[in-house]
Amino acid sequence: QTIQPERHPFKTRQSQYWVDYGRALARLPRRGDDAVMALRRAERLFPLRVHRNPFARDVIGELVVRSRRDAVGRELRGMAYRAGLPV
Repeated sequence: QTIQPERHPFKTRQSQYWVDYGRALARLPRRGDDAVMALRRAERLFPLRVHRNPFARDVIGELVVRSRRDAVGRELRGMAYRAGLPV
């Protein structure tokens, strides 16, 4: 059975799912790009939930340190900037 967060009626819950999923992916080897995409999905659903969540901010900061100079890196740096984190 698959998880379908988009079926949940509340955007806050959907966003939190993607934050949690992104945090989990960030801990796995070679899954940083997927983590960024999950966090971006959370941000599109509910930006303040991502920008103000201390766990999301921590993982975004960690990913910024590890990021490469590619499209995902630009996405990540933009998200970090919008969350008020140093880039």
